[in-house]
Amino acid sequence: MSSCSPTRRRGQASELALHVGRLVRICVRSPEILMRHTGRTSEQMTADLECEAALDPQQAAE
Repeated sequence: MSSCSPTRRRGQASELALHVGRLVRICVRSPEILMRHTGRTSEQMTADLECEAALDPQQAAE
């Protein structure tokens, strides 16, 4: 499951639409912000964010 996967929500359709909009903005902006601060390419960042493996600090540094 990707980091931008929705969690279960209950409520009116208008409330759900607000949550979906917020999630979409976060999912679009996160890679942009991370690319700016890490110097990684769009392709690298997409691969990193879609990776489901959890890394310890040493593995992440490599």
